[in-house]
Amino acid sequence: MKICGIVAEFNPLHNGHKYLIDQVKEQLQPDFLIVVMSGNFVQRGEFASFDKWDRTQVALEMGVDLIVELPFQYAVASADIFAQGAIEILNSLGCTDLVFGTEDPDFDYEQAANEILKHEASGNFGDYSQSYANQINDFYTQLGIKVTNPNQMLGLNYVLQIKKHNFAITPTAIKRVEVAHDAKQVSNNFASASQLRMKLANNESIEQFVPEISGNYIQSDYFKLLKYQITASSLEELAEIYQMNEGLENKIKQEISNTDSQEELLEKIKSKRYTYARLRRLLLYIVLNVKKSDVRIAKNFIHILGFNQHGQKWLNQINHDSQLPIITKVGKNDGLKNGIMALQIKVDEIYSLFSKTDQNFKRKPEIK
Repeated sequence: MKICGIVAEFNPLHNGHKYLIDQVKEQLQPDFLIVVMSGNFVQRGEFASFDKWDRTQVALEMGVDLIVELPFQYAVASADIFAQGAIEILNSLGCTDLVFGTEDPDFDYEQAANEILKHEASGNFGDYSQSYANQINDFYTQLGIKVTNPNQMLGLNYVLQIKKHNFAITPTAIKRVEVAHDAKQVSNNFASASQLRMKLANNESIEQFVPEISGNYIQSDYFKLLKYQITASSLEELAEIYQMNEGLENKIKQEISNTDSQEELLEKIKSKRYTYARLRRLLLYIVLNVKKSDVRIAKNFIHILGFNQHGQKWLNQINHDSQLPIITKVGKNDGLKNGIMALQIKVDEIYSLFSKTDQNFKRKPEIK
């Protein structure tokens, strides 16, 4: 039996994603297709443009059998942590194959992963004056290889996680068509997700570039909330925010009073040591008051967002074999301090202020 898995944000789900789903079905002919999807917050440190339930509805319409949530502590994180949580979930759901889209499908992901694992075992990734991604790139530059594309980096980290844990999952890379990741130009009916988010922010139509739209666009200009959180928090409180280190709270606190936008703040605190993506995530952690202790006790889980009848059959079959807890209906105990979904529920309550709909309690999986 072939159980294919895709890791995605679908922020929003566009024609390129539909192409990937169709290619998975055509090339691999899976018995079941599962998607692990980021919830209401995405890797670059932003609110999702449509909530997780609306994006689930569209994914079901595109032929996905089962959609589950990637918990916040993995969804808003660097590529290695993002991949760790996603691959653990896919393995627990019995996936035999992982498929990912990339601009460079001919890159030898397995050989590259083997080289990195050997390099990590030697203890050479200890230069904390630069980011993990930069250290990998420096290492590959020495071998005449440059890993710079975000999709390529994610694909590499998926394969790394499979190999690290010896999971019986076969990775397959499918070439991304028409436009590259974060491309500003459009091509035929294809546009990057970042370009579509820009169009949404400018009240422009995106119907040409998406197979379907469900739900309301979430406008999440949260800079005032960010400024309030930084201003109202003491240095000691800011120091407890997840990923806050090396006295960065002092710089943020110092600059916030004379700053009028998030982008301006990012420019003021940027250094060679931190990527913009890392700093955007940090600012989101501040807005959501995500503390180091919150992430330290957070555990992985499988929150079912939606399924069709076919997906329900596989869910019933795998339910008792899953190594991770499977949640179909969120209960009060899940949101308690030591509850399995404590962090997820905490951050989703902030998202609810913008979406004006509850994101966990009283919500049942979307069914097609």
